[in-house]
Amino acid sequence: MAGYVFGFHVPRVCRVRGERVAAEDLIVQAAEAFRPDDDDVVVDAGRLRQGVLALPAVVAAAGAMVVLGEPGAGKTSVLKQLTTELPRVYDTWSGDSDACLWVTGGDLTEYSYQEELGCHLVSLPSQGDAAGTVGVLTVVLDQADESPLLPRLSRWLRRSLSGRDTSRVRFLMACRTADYPAALTSVLAEAFGACRCVDLAPLSRTEAVSLADSAGVPGEELVEAAEAAGAAVLAGVPLTLELLVLTYRADGRLHGRPEELFACGVARLAEDPDPHRLKKALITTAPQRLMVAGRIAAWMLLSGHRTVWHGGTFEAGAYDLPGDALVGGTERTAAGAFQVTPQVVEECLATALFTAPDDGRAAFRHSSVAAYLAARYLTDRKTTPRQLENLFLIGAPDGETATIPAPLRETAAWLVAMDPSASGWLAGADPESLAVHSALVRSDEVRRLTVSRLLERAAQVELGDTRWQLSRWDLSHPALADQLADVVESSSAEGGAEWQSTARVRLAIQLAQEAGTAHSRLANALLRLVSNDAWHQTERRLAARAAFACDPGRAVPVLVEVLDSLSDPSRAERVDPDHELRGTLLNLLWPHHLDAATMLGALRPPSPDLYGNYAHFLRTMPAECGDEDLPRLLAWVSEAVSRPDSGFVFSSDRFEISLINGVIDRALKAPDAARHAGTLAKIIFSFLHDHRKVRVPDCLQPDERGHEAPGTRSLRRLLAQALVTEALRTGAAPRLAACQIAYDWERRSPMRLGTSTVPEPPTRDQLIDREDFPWVLEQAAEAAATGDDAAVQVYGELASCTFPPDDPHALELAYDDAHPAWPYLRSFYEAIPIDSPLARRLRRSHSAGKRHWPEAAEFMADLARLLAEARAGDNDALWQFLWGLGVDPQTGSFAQDVRGAIATWPAAVALGDDLPDAPELALRYLTAEHDHADSWLPHASGNKRSWAGYALLTELHRAGRLPELPARTWSSWTAAILTEYLGMATSYTEPVRVDLLRLAARHAPESLAHRVAQAARAALRAGRQPIELNAVDPRWSAELRTCMEHLAIELSTCLGLVPEAADKVLAGSPAIEDHSMCLPESDEARDAALRTWHSTLAALLTTDSHTAHGILDASIDGPRETPLAARAAVLAAQALLAADAEAHWARVKTFATDPELGRELAEACARTAAERIHSNLGEALVADLYLWLSGLYDPEEDQPLRGVRWVTADEEARRWRDRLLPELSRRGTAEAVRQLRRLAALYPSRLSVAAALVAATKQHAAASWSQVRAEDVIRLLQEPARRVIRTSTDLLDVVHEALEEVGRALPSHCELLWDRTPGKSPRKPSAENPVVPDVWRPKPEAALCAYLAHELTLRLAGHRVAVNREVLIHPTDPYGAGDRTDLLVEAMPAPGDHPDIASSESVKLVIEVKGSWNVEVPTAQAEQLAGRYLPEAGTDAGIYIVGWYPIDLWDATGDSRKTQAKKLQLDTLLVELQDQAASLSRAGARHLRPMVINVPRPYRQ
Repeated sequence: MAGYVFGFHVPRVCRVRGERVAAEDLIVQAAEAFRPDDDDVVVDAGRLRQGVLALPAVVAAAGAMVVLGEPGAGKTSVLKQLTTELPRVYDTWSGDSDACLWVTGGDLTEYSYQEELGCHLVSLPSQGDAAGTVGVLTVVLDQADESPLLPRLSRWLRRSLSGRDTSRVRFLMACRTADYPAALTSVLAEAFGACRCVDLAPLSRTEAVSLADSAGVPGEELVEAAEAAGAAVLAGVPLTLELLVLTYRADGRLHGRPEELFACGVARLAEDPDPHRLKKALITTAPQRLMVAGRIAAWMLLSGHRTVWHGGTFEAGAYDLPGDALVGGTERTAAGAFQVTPQVVEECLATALFTAPDDGRAAFRHSSVAAYLAARYLTDRKTTPRQLENLFLIGAPDGETATIPAPLRETAAWLVAMDPSASGWLAGADPESLAVHSALVRSDEVRRLTVSRLLERAAQVELGDTRWQLSRWDLSHPALADQLADVVESSSAEGGAEWQSTARVRLAIQLAQEAGTAHSRLANALLRLVSNDAWHQTERRLAARAAFACDPGRAVPVLVEVLDSLSDPSRAERVDPDHELRGTLLNLLWPHHLDAATMLGALRPPSPDLYGNYAHFLRTMPAECGDEDLPRLLAWVSEAVSRPDSGFVFSSDRFEISLINGVIDRALKAPDAARHAGTLAKIIFSFLHDHRKVRVPDCLQPDERGHEAPGTRSLRRLLAQALVTEALRTGAAPRLAACQIAYDWERRSPMRLGTSTVPEPPTRDQLIDREDFPWVLEQAAEAAATGDDAAVQVYGELASCTFPPDDPHALELAYDDAHPAWPYLRSFYEAIPIDSPLARRLRRSHSAGKRHWPEAAEFMADLARLLAEARAGDNDALWQFLWGLGVDPQTGSFAQDVRGAIATWPAAVALGDDLPDAPELALRYLTAEHDHADSWLPHASGNKRSWAGYALLTELHRAGRLPELPARTWSSWTAAILTEYLGMATSYTEPVRVDLLRLAARHAPESLAHRVAQAARAALRAGRQPIELNAVDPRWSAELRTCMEHLAIELSTCLGLVPEAADKVLAGSPAIEDHSMCLPESDEARDAALRTWHSTLAALLTTDSHTAHGILDASIDGPRETPLAARAAVLAAQALLAADAEAHWARVKTFATDPELGRELAEACARTAAERIHSNLGEALVADLYLWLSGLYDPEEDQPLRGVRWVTADEEARRWRDRLLPELSRRGTAEAVRQLRRLAALYPSRLSVAAALVAATKQHAAASWSQVRAEDVIRLLQEPARRVIRTSTDLLDVVHEALEEVGRALPSHCELLWDRTPGKSPRKPSAENPVVPDVWRPKPEAALCAYLAHELTLRLAGHRVAVNREVLIHPTDPYGAGDRTDLLVEAMPAPGDHPDIASSESVKLVIEVKGSWNVEVPTAQAEQLAGRYLPEAGTDAGIYIVGWYPIDLWDATGDSRKTQAKKLQLDTLLVELQDQAASLSRAGARHLRPMVINVPRPYRQ
C-alpha cells in the first residue's frame, strides 16, 4: 500500500484482545497515537496472551484471527501481506498445495454465501479423513462488516464447518469493531481450536520517523509537525502517514486540522499519473483528475462495484464497473467545466489513487480514500438533501428510525465533516453510525446534535448489539460536559423508574467517562447518583468511574464515604448483593486513595457464581500491595483462612482462591521474602493439611524455555524449608507432610489458551521434584547435625518422594548407609523376593505397561489360515476371519471401535495384508449367504454371520460397488442392515446405514417391512424401545408405511389408547400376523412402548398418513382419564407441531388451554423439537408462541442460572421462550419487526423484547438495502428531481414530493377542478336584464382523482412508475364488483447489479382521495385505506388526500355537499389526520401520509 512513497516495509503489530470481558468498566482502550518503542513483541505462539503485542503472522498460525478496527486502520493490508505469496482459489481447492480463498464482505449475502464461501468449507475433508491433504488453505473474509449476512454468519459457519477437518485451514477475518458479533468467537474457536480478536497497534514513533525518512522528508520534523497539528494519530498508521508525507513533501509543513491534512494528502495522490499506464500525452490537471476520481468513487460505492474494468464488455465480472460507463458528460472545477473523455478517465486511473489488482482492472488503493472522494464529489455537485437521504438512509418498517448502510457510513461521516450545516440530518437520523467515524466530524454543532440524538435514542443504543464501548467515539465539544450534566441532574432521585430514563442516564454516564473532561458540575451530578441508593448498582458503579475520570479530587471523598456505607451488612445486601459496586470502588481507590486497613476492612466473601469487578479486584489486589503493607495483608489472609466463620471459602472452584494465589506470589516477590516465609508457610500448610490445593506461584515458574534462574530456585527451596518448619510445628505425620509439600499443588490447566495446537510454556506443578534431591539430602544432613530428629524424618521422607531411581548419579549419591536419609531410601536398593506379593504386583504392572498378548502369534496364524480358506471359497471361514479382525493382537481384547475400511481394523493391520480382494469376497458372501434372521431377530439376540454381512455391505458401500449386488440379494440381509452395527455403540442413524436401508426399501420392500415389524415386537416384548427404527423412513415404500401404521395401531391397542380409532382402522386393514402384542407388566416397558408409539406416528406424519392422523386426533380429542392417556395426548400434540407447526398450531394451542397440560406440552417440545417447531412458524405465529410460553412461564419469575447444574424441564421451556425473540430478530423481516413492536407494546418493561426489536430493525435495514444500478446512480446525480425506488417508503417519498409540487402548481389552473355555470353581464344591467354572476361548485371526486393521476404520470416519468385509477384489488363477484382503489401507483424497484439477487416484485402505493364534503373524511383513512385497501393491495404504504375546496368560494346554492363540507375546519383537519396516521402506523407498522390539497378557483379580491 505504501510502496509508492516509503523505501521499506514495516511489519504491522497487533494487540491481542481478551476472549471475553468481565464487565463494561474493565475494558481498556489504548488511545495513544504511537505505541512505545520498547514494547515487547511476541514472535512465538506459545507466548500469546491477552494484552500482548504480537506479529499478525504468529496469531494467524495459532487458530482463527479476527482483526478489528475502524476503516483506514490497515486491516486489509495486513491480510494481504499474510497471503501475498498464496495463489487464489476460484473454483475448488485440491488440498495438494497452499492456497488462499479471499472473500469480500460486501459480496457475501444470503444468496451468494454458498458460492462464495459455503461450498469451499463443506468440501473440506471430514474429521479424521484428511490424510491426503498436504497444503494449507487460508480463508480470508475481508470487510466483514459490509456483509448483510454478518449478524447470522455464526450460524451459517457452524453449519458449514460441522464435522469438517480444519487442521489444514487458517481463518482470517477483518471487521469494524462495533459491528463484530461476539457469537462468532466461540464458533471459530470451536472449529479452529482457538480464535483471537486483535487490534492493529499504531506504529511506534521510531518506525514512523524511519518510514518518513525513507520517503525523503525529515521524519522527526514531520512527526513533530503532525503532533503540533493534532494529527499524531494520522502518523501512527501507514496509510495516513503516507498522505502526511506527500503533503509535507509538497508544502514543507503540515497545517490545518487532521481531516484537512487527510484531504490534502489525497489530493497529492492525484498528481503525476504513472506514465507507464498512459498511452498518450497528459491533457488533464490534478483538480480535474481528483474530480473524476470522485465521480468514480461515488458511482462505485453507491452501485456496489469494487473495480473498474478496462476489457471487453462481456468479460466484466459481477463487481466490475465498465470503464465505458464512466465516460461522458461534463464535470466542473474552479477552472471551469471539462468533458469526461476516455483519455480523461484513463489519466485519472493512472494516478496513485488507484492500484491495478490484475490486468484489465483498477481499484481504489483504500476504501477510506474512496469514501472521502465520494463525499467530496457529492458535496461539490450540491446533491440535494432529499437525494442524499434517498441514497444514504434505510427506513425501518415502523418508520420510526433510519439507518445508514454499512458500506456508506464512512462516506456519510465525510459528508457531515465537509458540510455540517447541510448534512446535519445524517447525525439526526443515525447517530450511532456517524459516531463510529466521529473523529472525522469536527463540527461542534454536529457533535452536539449527535450526542443529543444518541441520548434521545439511548434505549435503543444501550440495547443494541454494536458494542459501541469497544469503538473509539470522539464526540467532545465545548458544551459536552454541560450537555451530559443536564441529563444526569434531571435523573430521578427515586432511581430508574423506567428503561427509557435509565438508558438515557446510563449512556450519559458512559459518554462522560469516555470524554474524561474535568468538569465540576458534571462530577457533582455523577457523585450524587453514586451516593443515591435508589439507583441500581450498575448505574452507580459506572457513575463512580465517570466521576473519578472527571474530577478525582472531588470524587475520592464521596467514593470513600459510599464504600464505608457498604459496611452495613443489611444495606449492602439490599443495594449491592453481588458486591459489584464495592469492587468498582475498591478498584478506583486502591492503592492510592485507601490505606491497607480500610481496604481489608471492606473485603467480603464474593459471590460464588459471578466473576465481575469484585472478583477481579480480589485477583489483582495483591499485586498492587506495597511492601510496607504486606505484613498486614498476610495477617488478614492468615486469619481469614484459619477462621471457619470468616465466610470466605478457599476452594479451587471459588474466586477466593485467586486471592490466596496472588498473596503468595506477591509475598515471594518482595525484597525481603524470607521475612514472610513463615507466615506464608502457615497459610499454605493449612491448605495442604486440609487436602486443599494452591498453585505453585508464578514467581517460582521457569521461564518460557523451561529454564529456572538460580534466584527462583533459592526462593522455591526457601518456601519448602518454611513448609517443613510449619509441618514440624503442627506435629504433622512426616510421610504425609513430605508428600503434601512435594505433590499437593494445584495443577494448571493445559488448555488455558483454548487450543491444543499451541504449545504451552513449561510450568511447575510440584514445589520439590527430582532436581531437588541432592538439596534434600543436604537438608537432612544439616538437620541431623543439629540434632533435629523430627526434621530429619520429614527431609528423609522428602528424599524418598523426590528420589529418581533412573538417575545413575542420584543412585550413587544416595547409596550411603551412614547418611541420615538412608532409612528412607534403603528400599530402593534392597532385593525383592521373587515370589513375594510385591514382586507379583510389579510383574503385573510391567505386563500391563507392555500390553503384550502371549497368544498373539497363534491367533495371527489362525487368522492367516482363515483368510486363505475364505479366499478358497469358504464363507464360514470368511465370517470367522472378519470377527477376528476386530481383536487387538497386542492385548487380545476387542478394539473399542472398528469403523472404517476392513483393511484398517487392528488385526488386519498386524496381518500386513491390504485385502485388495475384499469387495469380491463381499459380493460372493452376500450373494450366497443370508442373515439367518428368523433364528435370532424374534428373540432380540444376535448372529455373527449377520454381523459379517453388514460389515461387508459397508465395505461395498465405501468402495462404490453396491450396484454390482444382485437385486434379489437385498432381501437376504434386511435384518442385518436394520440391527447390526460396527464398533462399540451406535445410534442406528449413521449415513451408511441410512443409505443401505434406502436401497433395501427399493429392492426388497416386503422383506424390510417384515423385519421392521419383527425387530419392533421383539424389542417391545423385552421392555425396551426399538431404536433400530430411528433410521427407517416410511416414505421409502408403501410396504414400510403400512407396516408402521399397523405397529402404531397395535401399540394404541396394547396401551389402551384411543381403542375406538384403533379398532376402526383395524377393521379396514389387512390381517396382521401376531398383532396381539404382549408388553411386560412394568412402568419401564410401558414407557418404552409409549415412546415407540410417538416416534412411529411422528415418522408416519411425513407421509400424511390418514391412520396416523386418526390416532393422533383421537388421542388429542379423547378422554384423558389416566396419566398415560394424558401423556400420550401431549406427545400427539408435540408430533403434530414437529410435523407442521404452521398448520397445527391453532389446534394445539386450543388443546393446551389447561396450564398444567400446556406446561407438559411446552416441556416436551422444548426437549426435542423446539428448533424444528419455531423455525417452521411464520413471524406472527412465533410471536403467538412467545405469548403462550410467557403465559405459562412468566419471565418475571425466572431464577438466575448459576454454576454447573442439571437443566430441568422447566428451565428448558424457559430457554425456548427466550430463544423465540432472537429468532424473530434474526429473520429481520418487516413482519418480524411488526410482531416485535406488538410484543413491546404488550410488555413495555421487558428489555429482552426491546433488545430483540432493536436487533430486528437493524437486521431488516441491512437485508433490505441493495446497491443501486450504476445507470440509476448516474441519472440520479444528473437530475435533482430523480429518486431511487427500492421500497414502498421510497415510493411514498417520491409520490408525496410530487403531490406537494402539484399542490403548489394547482392555483395556476385550478378552474379545471371546478364546475362553472356561466352568468350574465349585460352592458346595461336593468331589473329586467340583471347581472347574473357565475356559479361555482367543485367537480366530483372522480375529477380530482383523474387530475392527480394525470399529474403524477407526467411528473413521475422516468421512474418506472405506473399510475392507475379505479383498480380492482378485491373482487366480490364475477361481474367486476369489489373494492377499488382511487389510485394505485406501482413501481419496479431499482435492483442492484448483484448477480445473485433476483428481480424484485413491484412496489405499490395506494392513494385514497376524498372531497372535503365526503362524510367519510374523518374515518376513511383508518377504515378504508389502512383497514382494507393496503392489505388487499399487498402493500404497507398509502397516501390519504382530502381535496379542500374553500367554502367561501363555493357559491352554488342547493348543493348538499357544501353543508357537509362546512362541518370540517381547515386549520385542524390536517393535524387530526396526521395524528390518526401516526397512531395507525404504530399499531400496524404501516406508512401513512395524509395530505390536504387546497383547490381554490379564480376570483376577484
